[in-house]
Amino acid sequence: MGTAGIQKALIKDAPNVKTYGSTSLVELDSSQNSLTAFIDETCLGRNTTNPQKTMSDVKWLLIRQHVWLNYKNLYPQLRNSAFFEKLLTELEATDYTILQGNNIVINRGQVLKNNNDGNLGSMHMLMPYTNFPEYEIGNIFLVAIDTPKVLYAQFKFPENGYIPLENKDKKAAYGQTVDVVVYTHLLPDWRRGNMEFQFEVELVNKGNVVAKSGVKALKSANFGYNCSTTLKFFIDPEWQKGHADKNKDEEHFLRMKGHEAFSTPVFTSPDTQYISGEHNSEIDTRDWMKMVRGKWVYDSSHVLLVPFDTFSDMMSKFEVQKNEMIQYIGDIRYTKKEFDPCGYSKITVKDEGDKDRDAFVIFDEDDTTNPIDRTAQTFSIIAGDERKNVSITLDKLTTTDTFCQGLLLETGQKHYEKKNVFQVGKVIPAMRSKDGNYPMVKDSSQEGDYDVQADNTRGPSGDVSQLQQWSENVDYKFDSNEKMTLMLRYLYNKSVADGSRAQNIALDAFWVFRYIWPNESQAQLYFVPVSTCRYPNQIVKIKVYPDVEWEVALSYNYSNPLAYNHGNLTTYNVEGTLKRYQGLSQQEYNLQTQQATLGQFKLGLFNPKVNGNDLIKAEFEFAEKIRKVCAVFLKMKKIADTVTYGTEGGADLLRAKKFPFDFEIKSPSTCIMITWGNKVGTAPENKHKVGLEGNLDWYASPLIGADLTLKIHEMVKYIPHPLAKLIDGIITGFNKLNSENLETKFEVNLVFSGELNANINAFQINMVDTRAQLSSEKNEKSYIEGVFTVKLEVILVGKGKVTIPYTSYEFNFGAKAEAYLKAYWDAKLFLTNQKDGLFGQFSGGFSGLKGKIIVEIIAGPMTFTVYDKEDTWFEPDDANPESDVNSDEGQKPLMIPLIEAAK
Repeated sequence: MGTAGIQKALIKDAPNVKTYGSTSLVELDSSQNSLTAFIDETCLGRNTTNPQKTMSDVKWLLIRQHVWLNYKNLYPQLRNSAFFEKLLTELEATDYTILQGNNIVINRGQVLKNNNDGNLGSMHMLMPYTNFPEYEIGNIFLVAIDTPKVLYAQFKFPENGYIPLENKDKKAAYGQTVDVVVYTHLLPDWRRGNMEFQFEVELVNKGNVVAKSGVKALKSANFGYNCSTTLKFFIDPEWQKGHADKNKDEEHFLRMKGHEAFSTPVFTSPDTQYISGEHNSEIDTRDWMKMVRGKWVYDSSHVLLVPFDTFSDMMSKFEVQKNEMIQYIGDIRYTKKEFDPCGYSKITVKDEGDKDRDAFVIFDEDDTTNPIDRTAQTFSIIAGDERKNVSITLDKLTTTDTFCQGLLLETGQKHYEKKNVFQVGKVIPAMRSKDGNYPMVKDSSQEGDYDVQADNTRGPSGDVSQLQQWSENVDYKFDSNEKMTLMLRYLYNKSVADGSRAQNIALDAFWVFRYIWPNESQAQLYFVPVSTCRYPNQIVKIKVYPDVEWEVALSYNYSNPLAYNHGNLTTYNVEGTLKRYQGLSQQEYNLQTQQATLGQFKLGLFNPKVNGNDLIKAEFEFAEKIRKVCAVFLKMKKIADTVTYGTEGGADLLRAKKFPFDFEIKSPSTCIMITWGNKVGTAPENKHKVGLEGNLDWYASPLIGADLTLKIHEMVKYIPHPLAKLIDGIITGFNKLNSENLETKFEVNLVFSGELNANINAFQINMVDTRAQLSSEKNEKSYIEGVFTVKLEVILVGKGKVTIPYTSYEFNFGAKAEAYLKAYWDAKLFLTNQKDGLFGQFSGGFSGLKGKIIVEIIAGPMTFTVYDKEDTWFEPDDANPESDVNSDEGQKPLMIPLIEAAK
């Protein structure tokens, strides 16, 4: 807190005062309904310039706490003055009150602001200030209370509704599950303690109870004047049989009753009276609002409307209606360039959510190679619940400051306006003959020009945006005269067996299995007619496919190395190797006797990713007892033992030379995976398409690997010099200081590492690209890679812990410093299966010499990084992941035949 200005406020004449954190909370009820707020010199910072003027000119802001916090979360970057200005600019006058003067009286009515139930039980802040509120910790909190009551029981709707194709504020379909929110005031009353509110909610249709929630209990936390809970009701498809009129929605309401009860067993009198509450949404028809991102929005309703059709029926009708409107408007095909001054030269569609994907030119009047009009084709994207932006851009648009006859527009309308170019309203179709052609008539305003005619007999189509349930700045926006962006999402049908007796809430949890095998019928179509006088009624069509990917994987990982050896290590280092040897001994026995503890096998079955996230993760871990697996690993271990313990060179040579070392051969880590899902086409001519792609992949990282660590800090003792002996004694003594409360380490290590990795795309099926198209480029998914690393590292650690006297708290302290130099050499062989056989393409080189220093300080529960910097010396020269430069760039790839096809 600063040292100047108003830092807190005081109160008087307020009987119902409670301590609320470091400040006060005043309860205002019908009998004790006011307080006096003031500031004096004790409320001011010691460096306040003019205390008397500050006290006399004080202002007060009265505002709901959650409104203030909502805006704080919305504008966290704004400083106090700018935030206060933004708050007063955007809020309605009914959302806050500003008062001026010292010793002001605040009454209950000012808190409720003619919205008795809406503001009842909500925390309000009374904030003193001069120019803007600076400190929040010294505010006074107010709450208006009343007798305990149920404020509402209403249907809660998600942001996009249960049926995005209908009036989303009030509708849900048969077979869906809806949320119901119960909101109470002082039920239970937290001030009485050990109480809960027990209630039951009934779903009512035409006066009949069709479902009950069962008895539920609502509990309250401290200062919880209002409580809420959410219940779920399943709209049973069986109720459709009682749907009276197929063209009219059935109305459903909520009734609830409840009473307070003790939450734990107590002795009470049989005559004990409990506070009760009830609500009927058919009688109380008020709909409540909620503040979301600084705006009040309706997110609940007293009534639920249920159409006759199931969600699947609606989705099917939705697609039919869109296709029918496209057919009604008609997409005029152009085979040659036109010359009306009101026009454009090109239409380009781009998936803005995929920066690596090329834009698709759907119309180009200057194209001399392909047909100029390709609007018969559809641009496809993959999307989920999150919206994806798709832009439609017009090149060389000339609709302003030029002659426009308003072709295929209503009388008086011109293409000057964006909505008449990107037509999201009603569209006038062109006259069409019985054979599907569009008759042309001579345009008297243009010599040699012929245009289509408006079909005034059929008249305009329906509203394009209304049919597709679009709202401006939600589903689409106009970026400029030349560009429009659609914000599209996929509408998942999150139910199973909807409309049948088998449907229920538990079964609906597996809705994703509707999309287990991607197909064309799952695509959802959207469209935008694009018009000018030169090329009217060109329809841009976009299909949205579900973002669902499936995976079946079998993986194997083993924590122990295949082999481990060491030599010439000091005592404290030898002790650290015992666990490795114990693991290796157990491994040797298991391999020889074929025990079922080889390692960890993991099987993942039908793991779907929706919108890129795991929806269901069904994995089974087991230890497999398979003779062939045991035999393979036993052979690998014998080879590793020969390398590690062999007498001809290798580890024995290092031991003889008195090099302190660790040597380890790593166990393989491998996985076989089958994946399938919707993918964008990869061939240039198919990049506007989406289709099924399936892959069978094998990964091994590593397939085999080894680490050799030379303990440089221990080599000092072999130097025949007194100073070397002294340095060795200091290092050894420092490292031996380790104890239960102290950890010390000083090491200088030279590490040589080598790994052989494999990533093989064994099989691929792609419903968009042909095999020839897939084989035309380097396969980034299939490669064999060898990596060799050299690293010089210095580690210094000094950490400890002490127990605070008279407590059990342990305080950690210390520091850690680590520095290293490292370099990578990488060789990667990419595998490409072409029609002439299996080819390999090499890539590799030096990563550059990289250095890094990290210094950390430990104090209590906190770790502070005081220095962390990495530098690169010598420029890298390959496509190694650690590198910065790709040496293959701009060069023709060298393809090496590995297996050639028979001639």
